[in-house]
Amino acid sequence: MAELIGHGRIMALFDTLIERGAINHAYCFIGQNSVGKRTAAVLVAARLLGVIPEKIHTSPDYHCVERATDENTGKLKKDISIEQIRSLVSSLRQSAFKSGGYRVAIIDGAEYLNAPAGNALLKILEEPGGKTVLILTVRDESQLLPTVLSRMQRIYFALVPAAELAEYAERRGLKKAEAALLAEAARGRPGWMLDALAVPEGEKQKPLEQERFLSLFGRPWYEKLEAVDGLFGDKTDHIAAREELISVLDEWHVSLARIVREPLADKAGTAIGSRAKLTPHGIIALDYALRQAKEELARNVHPRLLVERVLLAIP
Repeated sequence: MAELIGHGRIMALFDTLIERGAINHAYCFIGQNSVGKRTAAVLVAARLLGVIPEKIHTSPDYHCVERATDENTGKLKKDISIEQIRSLVSSLRQSAFKSGGYRVAIIDGAEYLNAPAGNALLKILEEPGGKTVLILTVRDESQLLPTVLSRMQRIYFALVPAAELAEYAERRGLKKAEAALLAEAARGRPGWMLDALAVPEGEKQKPLEQERFLSLFGRPWYEKLEAVDGLFGDKTDHIAAREELISVLDEWHVSLARIVREPLADKAGTAIGSRAKLTPHGIIALDYALRQAKEELARNVHPRLLVERVLLAIP
């Protein structure tokens, strides 16, 4: 299970509530993706159920609902369905496997509840039953039905300070400057940083977007434009398209951190060549261009313009 970085006050609050037997029946964990909401929810659930987090899925009193995978496309379905919530409600109506114990359910990405599913969830919120605890994780609370949100206690997860992320990265073995760069790239999201630290190095295959980024170094302008053209399709869901592009730039930021961190890791020579083209000033400029692009994407600035600015910073 992923570690929880930051959010010490929130976890201390739940420790106190559990010790006092004052736990509420429904919570809504609110915050950006990869900030630690789901990890915190699992830790709270494990504490309530008396199991270690790594074994929580073995508990018959634990339930987790999220978007299912479409068997035909292999992609996540658009919504959390009413059938999933009806099944959850039915399970929570049963007695706990452990006599006198809790039943805990997590709905991860609850903003994807469709309207019928949200209405079905009201049944368990209005009549939760003894020692039933429901935790929803959401990026945007406004996407929940007001009738659902009004019945939950809201817990807000702030972005984790870069200094705290950098300190963790140093404990994982990164040098101070490398840890600081990776922490900046994470933009307050420890889950993203943990993923970056976990990606294999050396001869193991890099993610597609990191490969794309490395391939941009030393190429003429028209080839750079051709290499990124696939990032701008005819996407009707503009919010999803922006988030997808931010994820791409996140991967590019990981690559930049690795170029600085381990320039000799890639035996094929790609990282070596990329590092050779980057001066200290160039590293700072490219890091700044990536951060600015991600921030301005969130403010609806034209995506292609922002990516082209990043390309200009790649030597």
